[in-house]
Amino acid sequence: MKKIAVLGSGSWGTALAMLLNKNGHKVMLWSSKEEKADKIRKTRINGDFLPDVKIDERIDVTSCDDDVKGAEIVLLTVSSKYVRSTCERFKKYIENSEIIINAA
Repeated sequence: MKKIAVLGSGSWGTALAMLLNKNGHKVMLWSSKEEKADKIRKTRINGDFLPDVKIDERIDVTSCDDDVKGAEIVLLTVSSKYVRSTCERFKKYIENSEIIINAA
């Protein structure tokens, strides 16, 4: 089991987080908006993108940048226009041992 941080809580990030969770990984889904993360965490539904899909309770949903620490894999699912700024935002939390995947 890997600890995976999925950066981006749109439809793509949510779907990949759910697939990775289903495959037995410890998944953290990050949203850039605290209100959105709170709503997903409380309802377990990403109403903006996947309103008919229940998000498993085992997926941690956060907007705290610090929560990416300790992830073995960082999966970027933000829109391509935000990849650079997201990488800049998170570079202080990334060590040299993580696998970084851009799925934008």
